[in-house]
Amino acid sequence: KKDDGTGRLRKIKALIDAGDLEGALEECGSVVQAIVANKKLAAISGPLGDLTEEAQHLTDELEKVHEEALEMLQDGETGMAEKHALRSAMHDSPDPDPAREHFAKAPERYG
Repeated sequence: KKDDGTGRLRKIKALIDAGDLEGALEECGSVVQAIVANKKLAAISGPLGDLTEEAQHLTDELEKVHEEALEMLQDGETGMAEKHALRSAMHDSPDPDPAREHFAKAPERYG
C-alpha cells in the first residue's frame, strides 16, 4: 500500500514537473477515490466479520439439528420395522387355542 501511494505521488509530481496539470489533477482525483473506497471498505469490514461469524454459528446449529432429525428418523424407521416384525410374527404363528382353529374350519366341514 505504501509503495503504491508513494508511486502515485511520484507520478503526480512528474506530471506537475512536466507541466501536465490536468493529468496531475486526474491522478489526484483517482487517489481521492481510492482513499474514499478504502475508508468505506474499512467501515464495513467489521460488521461483515461479525455477520460471517454469526452465519457460521447458525450453520453449525443447523447441522446439529439436521443430525438430530436424521437420528430421529432412523429411530422411527427402526421402531416401525420392529413393530412390523412383531405383527408378522403374530400372524405367522399358529393359534395357541386349538378349539378356535376347530370352529374356524367348521364351515368347511359342515357347510
